[in-house]
Amino acid sequence: MAKPPHIELADGTLIPILYEDRSVIAIDKPPGWMLAPDSWEHTGRNLQLALNSSLNAGDFWARSAT
Repeated sequence: MAKPPHIELADGTLIPILYEDRSVIAIDKPPGWMLAPDSWEHTGRNLQLALNSSLNAGDFWARSAT
């Protein structure tokens, strides 16, 4: 399975993957999205929660990253 060039979130947001290996993933964070701890879950666009949710759901980009 080929690795996708982006992460697609449930709302359709595409996040480009700039670099990825077994230990690191570098992404191009969309403007307006915060990278915040889980305790800030009531913020509007929390990138960490969105990525965690996508990983837990087993979305295509997460399954192909192995």
